[in-house]
Amino acid sequence: MFDLEAPDFLITNRNMPRLNGYDLCRRVRAISNVPIVMTTGSVLPGQDEAELSRLGVVLLFKPFDISELRRAIGELLD
Repeated sequence: MFDLEAPDFLITNRNMPRLNGYDLCRRVRAISNVPIVMTTGSVLPGQDEAELSRLGVVLLFKPFDISELRRAIGELLD
């Protein structure tokens, strides 16, 4: 689906049923530099935050305000 649609950016969650957010980000990074925002409701270990930074992923902690999401997307698209 990602290959067919060529999105301008991607918003994902850290915890998902089959594929976690980290694995999704790694797969996307293997084929694209599309901006990625990952959301999570839990505290991340330092190593997880370092990996997301290395992948160029912006992290938003839930609950977040729509203005925070807009800011993150704006930063990524600039």
